[in-house]
Amino acid sequence: MKPAETQRPRSIDLGIVCIITVIAAALRFHALAARPFWFDEGISVGIAKLDWASFARLLWQREANMSLYYVLLRGWMFFGGSEFFVRGFSALVGTVTVPLLYLLGRWLFNSQVGLIAAGLLAVNSYHIRYSQEARAYALVMFMAVICAYFFADYVRSSGRRGGMATAATGALLVYCHFYGALFLAAQMISLFLVRPLDFNWKDAFRNFRWFLYFVFPLIAFVVVRGSSQMLWVPRISIAAISDFFRLYTGNRGWPLEILFAAAGLAAAWACREQWVRNRFSFETWAQVSVWISLVFPLGLVLAISIWKPLFIARYMIFCLPPLILIAGVGISRARIPAIQFLALAAFAIFSVQGVLRYYAQDFDIWREDWRSASQFLLANARADDGVIFYPGPARMSYEFYKSIEHPMTPPRIIYPAHSSKLNDKDFLVQPLAEVIESLPEDAPRVWIAVDSPGNTFDGDTSLGFLRTWCERRYHQIELKRFEGVELILYRK
Repeated sequence: MKPAETQRPRSIDLGIVCIITVIAAALRFHALAARPFWFDEGISVGIAKLDWASFARLLWQREANMSLYYVLLRGWMFFGGSEFFVRGFSALVGTVTVPLLYLLGRWLFNSQVGLIAAGLLAVNSYHIRYSQEARAYALVMFMAVICAYFFADYVRSSGRRGGMATAATGALLVYCHFYGALFLAAQMISLFLVRPLDFNWKDAFRNFRWFLYFVFPLIAFVVVRGSSQMLWVPRISIAAISDFFRLYTGNRGWPLEILFAAAGLAAAWACREQWVRNRFSFETWAQVSVWISLVFPLGLVLAISIWKPLFIARYMIFCLPPLILIAGVGISRARIPAIQFLALAAFAIFSVQGVLRYYAQDFDIWREDWRSASQFLLANARADDGVIFYPGPARMSYEFYKSIEHPMTPPRIIYPAHSSKLNDKDFLVQPLAEVIESLPEDAPRVWIAVDSPGNTFDGDTSLGFLRTWCERRYHQIELKRFEGVELILYRK
């Protein structure tokens, strides 16, 4: 596609990219702290605040996934700790990803595809949504784009440069999220299918060995710890697959899905033409690689999920760059400027509608209102009250809001409480029988703070067991409900 590139001055492209990036920043930082932290965001902040010894133990015991994000968040939170500032790291990373996608699109295809892709990503509500969350997903996509750029340089040079950079950035992607390994596998598959005839395989195998050295701690973690943390994932369904495409195309529904499908057909035809013209060329590999980077990870996870559920839309966010690039290729194929302009206008209008829908109502997760629940608890609890969090890690969101509210006499944490300050044990979900045996009974009043009472970690029976323990020693005097959180007060 390089020969068809329009002869636009580089300064004009730079100006357009700057405008697109400013728009992307405005959309990602807008209303950044409007929504409360939910369970997983509380976990992120809690991990980042641990002392180094507890931090290292927790990563090895349970939280090796997203470990790079936790390390970077620790450094980021050294300069601030408000909701806006904590989420600002993801918003900044998400904003920078937009011009990086332009560079990737220009490197793979041409500047026109790069500009279209950057514009589509800037107004993509799914990327905006996860650029406003204190989790690793914005960083995953950022690293996927960087890794894809170095890998493209590696292929363009027939394996003579960029190999170590590809291995290093690929390892960092896996440290962002284990599922990132699927993106790397897709890149390698594309290389086996389509590559320059003089590709240097000896260097490729050497760089692959370096990649394995880099990720060896994660391999050891998976071997030792297994996949027990994925037991909560629901079984695959047609509705989940449909939601995946609705969310990734911009949360606007069938208009955007049809536009992406039409652009995808045009891009597929362009890929076929390039394959027939010259299979063993960089241009052909570029076309094939974006398709494989989208289809292979998605297809493999769906196939495995028939046997063992693994399909979570946000875990696959590295599929968004190839989807956007495919749409960019398809739009750029329009030879009539008026048609191309109308297509871009339609994408922009419906994408902005999807963004406005997101600002009006959250999507993809059920967000518990730990902000309101924590504020109520701190305002109404006494210093000699005891608090039980169920499940235990729900304490982390409360601890974050307590650090903001600065109460004079906060209540005593009964569970989870393994020392005078948070440590790695407070993040582990223990069997309820062990919890009950260790609970003190000296508090005159006890609060139970329940996360997701209708969908608890151990089931409603376990929660009922905990309530029965309280009712045998106390009697209930208050029940306060918030979105996704219940506060129950018992008194002797």
